[in-house]
Amino acid sequence: MRGRDRFFAPTSDPVRLFRARKVSPLKVMHAVLPRIQQMNPRVNVSVRLARKSALP
Repeated sequence: MRGRDRFFAPTSDPVRLFRARKVSPLKVMHAVLPRIQQMNPRVNVSVRLARKSALP
């Protein structure tokens, strides 16, 4: 998954990629956290972004 596609993909796609060891959950978190930070001011969905506890 590249670019914007990864943010609009079904949730089953990352699971499939995790199982095939093509992507790690850590890489997904590194991709998703900046997107949450970028979009939250517009949609105001995240109450608390716990970046330090989400990433090692």
